[in-house]
Amino acid sequence: MISSVIVRLSATLSADLFTNIVESINRRSGMDVGELIDDRLLPLTIESTTNQEMEDTTRWLQSLKGVEIVDVVFVCFEQNMPGRAAV
Repeated sequence: MISSVIVRLSATLSADLFTNIVESINRRSGMDVGELIDDRLLPLTIESTTNQEMEDTTRWLQSLKGVEIVDVVFVCFEQNMPGRAAV
């Protein structure tokens, strides 16, 4: 399963806290960080094997200090997509 989310960051987020958030995300497997939009919106792609894993990852993102909300904008449940090995 592949999901796209937008992590909305606090308007008062410091540069250090932003760096900590991105480093925390990069330490977890299955997530790719996009470029920051409007100084508050951080797009991510999450790859997970189960619905529960996706839910757990989303809740983990929501728990990070400086994250206001995580908006799920796309979910692909396809197991066999072109260009992707079957799981």
